[in-house]
Amino acid sequence: MTLPVFCAANLVLQLLLYSVLAWPMLGVLRPAVPLRDAAAFMAHAAALLLALGALWTAFLLFIERRLGPRSAKAAALGLESAAACLILIDSGTYLLLGLHAHDPIVSSAFLKLSGLNFGVPLGVRGLLSGLAALLTIAAAEWSLLRLSEKLVRSWPPTARERAGRGLPRRLAVYSILALSYLLLELNMNKGSIPRDALPLYSLYGAPLHEPPVLRARPPALGPGESSKLMRRPDILVVMVESLRGGMLTPETTPNIMRHLREGRCIVSENNFSGGHLTMHGIFSLLYGLDATRYASYIDGGTPAFPLRTLKDNGYELVAADASGVVSYEDSPAVLKQFDSYHPFIGSARREQDDERVIDWMRDFRSRRRKEVPFFGLLFLYSPHTRYYYPDSFGKFQPASGEGDYHLFFRGTPDAALRARLFNRYKNSVHYVDHLFQRLMVAYAEDIRSGKLIVAFLGDHGEEFWEHGTYGHAAPRFENERIQTPLFLCLPGIRSQTVPLSSHADVFPTIFDWAGLRAPATAYSDGTSLLGKARADGRIAAAGGGYPATGRDLCLITPERKYWLKLQPSKFDLFDLQRLTDLQDRPVPESEAEREELARQLAGLKEDILRFQR
Repeated sequence: MTLPVFCAANLVLQLLLYSVLAWPMLGVLRPAVPLRDAAAFMAHAAALLLALGALWTAFLLFIERRLGPRSAKAAALGLESAAACLILIDSGTYLLLGLHAHDPIVSSAFLKLSGLNFGVPLGVRGLLSGLAALLTIAAAEWSLLRLSEKLVRSWPPTARERAGRGLPRRLAVYSILALSYLLLELNMNKGSIPRDALPLYSLYGAPLHEPPVLRARPPALGPGESSKLMRRPDILVVMVESLRGGMLTPETTPNIMRHLREGRCIVSENNFSGGHLTMHGIFSLLYGLDATRYASYIDGGTPAFPLRTLKDNGYELVAADASGVVSYEDSPAVLKQFDSYHPFIGSARREQDDERVIDWMRDFRSRRRKEVPFFGLLFLYSPHTRYYYPDSFGKFQPASGEGDYHLFFRGTPDAALRARLFNRYKNSVHYVDHLFQRLMVAYAEDIRSGKLIVAFLGDHGEEFWEHGTYGHAAPRFENERIQTPLFLCLPGIRSQTVPLSSHADVFPTIFDWAGLRAPATAYSDGTSLLGKARADGRIAAAGGGYPATGRDLCLITPERKYWLKLQPSKFDLFDLQRLTDLQDRPVPESEAEREELARQLAGLKEDILRFQR
């Protein structure tokens, strides 16, 4: 009976641990945690631990009969130590990043020992910290096993015999009850449980609720419409990794601010990417579509209408990249549409990769055929986590060093460390400002002569615990994660500021200026920023894996952000999770707000089927 008692003791301790973790983990999803959510979380944890505990106990008893008590005890120590480690790793990762450890983004980083994708090897200190934690847990489990042995020995022989006879029946009953609850949980009302925070839920629950598969419906021009451009300027787009909104300031980016004062540019006050991940930003920019269509277009290999239009008009399409987009699983579907793609990765110092991208684009000006217009996409990496820059650009101090990136082993950092990390981030943006200026100097004559369009934006943002978590990987839609700068400089226009825009607006604006004889609605979810921009439009930002493995969507209007969850097994029905204004401040639900939500959801349903079927 020692092993069942040992497993039961672990189950109780694990439940106590989850009772402590419930409110912080649920707080990742929403600022105020209802008691109902906490109860649902604990019920899920209890059922999951009970099912696994019954299974493990039966397995250990089998080992004991076949291989003897010593082997069974060793297996018990290993299993329970591993379980404790996994619970701590999973909860720590979720509290830090808003993602469970089994999420592909996180698990791949652990497998590569890359420090949660910080681009920094864990190194000796990180590995020693992990080993020390594992040994501490193993020692605690060994002590608990010895206590279990002493407790069982203190029982009268008849009590031990009676408990042993009834054990198989109890294990079967516990397993049936636990599994029944977990199955029932799959069919509960979608709004009744905080599914994203539940341990392991996405592994078995999400695949059972995948929506119907939609296929791409490529944009097609109608009668009297043409893809011919009346003007064919060169086009240069600079996309910056993890560049969040609000970072273009005289202190951080003086060169960019001077360029905006002297140039003829459209500047957005509130620009939103297609989502919180890199491929969302790239897709919404190059396809001119909301990232809700990402899966249907990328999986089907459907080409981007804007890129195809440029090719039809004789453009050379080139890309230079320091971010490593080529290693992304879905990137071939995008990159194959370029005439040439040039990755610059592997320099002695990571920030030098960005410098090589700029040097390549500067040299391209003299190499290219002048009679052929070009579209150039540059992807700079410096503001990605670890935030790279030469020492001479360390303007904002105190700034963190490399050792500050082992956040997982430190838990949530204090305010001083957060400030140092943010200063390091600002220094990397300051370095990007320098690189941008070098590029503009090289192309100054083309800009003055009206031959070049320049666009500048981020792929997504980066949170620094403003809302409780770090980075951008979790499917959340705070401005720090999905809002990026955007300015678009076009020859001959008057400088202007627009209140709202999305990445999907870039090509409609360029094509409007270039004289494309087709409305933006024929090929894009975006709109031209040269006119009355986004007066009553909708922007949709998608969460990772949408709509198959993730169901989070944010609908953005000029006044509201609707945080939505796609209903299980549906493609056009949503539940409202949160309602905020454009500054992420909560908005009380009223009858007028509910009516407006119904109107927006009806419009969203129509939008979904515009370019999909």
